[in-house]
Amino acid sequence: SRAARVLAAGDEDKSLVYIFPKKTTLKHRLGTDDALFVDFVSKLLTVNPSKRYSAAQALEHPWLTASY
Repeated sequence: SRAARVLAAGDEDKSLVYIFPKKTTLKHRLGTDDALFVDFVSKLLTVNPSKRYSAAQALEHPWLTASY
């Protein structure tokens, strides 16, 4: 069975609304083959705040510092 998250609980009819995450990659969702860009975005979107890049860390990421 697929894991689901409860999106909202209806007050009126006592129903639950479930969302099922799509099985895809960030690379596919961003539509790019640029590995540095995908890495940069993934570090910014990390859910755990202690592991997520700070603004200072983001500015030092190779994707921003690389010369294209």
